[in-house]
Amino acid sequence: MLTGREQQVLDRVCQGLSNKKIAQELGVSEQAVKAHITRLFLKYSVENRAGLVAVVVGGAERVRVLRERDARNDELERRIDTLIARNEELERHLGTRPEQIVAAASAAD
Repeated sequence: MLTGREQQVLDRVCQGLSNKKIAQELGVSEQAVKAHITRLFLKYSVENRAGLVAVVVGGAERVRVLRERDARNDELERRIDTLIARNEELERHLGTRPEQIVAAASAAD
């Protein structure tokens, strides 16, 4: 879990800002920015800014892909439920189960 300030620093590191620019934007010293970045390196188990950005951006991409997959799965489940309901409605209307229809067709051959 990140503190609010760590999140602010992380956002700016991902934007490619220098420590000096981050310090100016946040109204803190460069030393404070360096300390936050060091804690971010430890929290994300990386050794440098590039690794930090890769983990954060890669993680965001993974989350996006998982959300898309979940949305597709939800849509497929809705379609399956619709098909099952239609099949049950047809069975009630016809009064015959599909297995009986197949058996009757086979017997007629």
